[in-house]
Amino acid sequence: MTDPTLMVDLARLDFAWITTMHIIYPPLTIGLAAFLFYSEVKWLRTNNDEWYRLTRFFEKLFVINFGAGVATGITMEMSFGILFGPFSQAAGPFFGNILGYETITAFMYEAGFIGLMVFGWGKISKKMHLFATFNVAFSSMLSAMWILVANSWMQSPTGVHLENGLFLVDSWKDAILNPNFLTAFPHMAIASFEIGLFFVAGISAWMIYKKRPNAKMFMKTLTASLMALAVIAPLQVYVGDALGRTVAEHDPAALAAMEGHWHTYNADGTPNTSWNVIAWPNEA
Repeated sequence: MTDPTLMVDLARLDFAWITTMHIIYPPLTIGLAAFLFYSEVKWLRTNNDEWYRLTRFFEKLFVINFGAGVATGITMEMSFGILFGPFSQAAGPFFGNILGYETITAFMYEAGFIGLMVFGWGKISKKMHLFATFNVAFSSMLSAMWILVANSWMQSPTGVHLENGLFLVDSWKDAILNPNFLTAFPHMAIASFEIGLFFVAGISAWMIYKKRPNAKMFMKTLTASLMALAVIAPLQVYVGDALGRTVAEHDPAALAAMEGHWHTYNADGTPNTSWNVIAWPNEA
């Protein structure tokens, strides 16, 4: 007879691995899409051919990353039903609809414009191509919004009631704008811009360091990305702190696990507020 505890552990391990692989790609897709829109605007405004070549260069990397994100994302979405069927059934009235909204209003939206962005060079007008690039960037952020709605609702479920084993929606507004979402979405949005900018800066610096052909033109993207990071990165400190406070209020056990606190109080009765740089789980 199969050990149910082992099955749960294997399901968690499988889902953790899939999620870890998937989370690499969507934030980079969002950040790169925003940067592609910026670089294309710079090309149209300055009529500098270097900005055009930079846009085409990073667009190729964007397409590779987008493909990896789609492959891992579909795998992760299917894993909910395969690994956690009872949860998917119970949360389906809300959770399933949100994932459906993400597919229809964001993923298909993005898929419709990404073809124009990638294959439309020289075939559609410059303004129409810029419009397509903008919609790819916007739809990728819209996709993140719906996914964060679903994820955040699992952390702070509101606007629903449990009836006959199903979470039925009382208020779509309260369920979508749950407390965790209001801080988690800005946190992920800023993180996506950061990872995109760091990626562009890293690739640009590497091209310059290796003195590759046309290396000098990468000074443009290196300078632009570092200047943007100087403005955006400090915002994450405040947004991240706000998210931490939200988790502390609505799911303190999760925050304790994040920070490696196994005991609420120390042996002398004082609150355990230590800051652990490195922690190892210990259920003993």
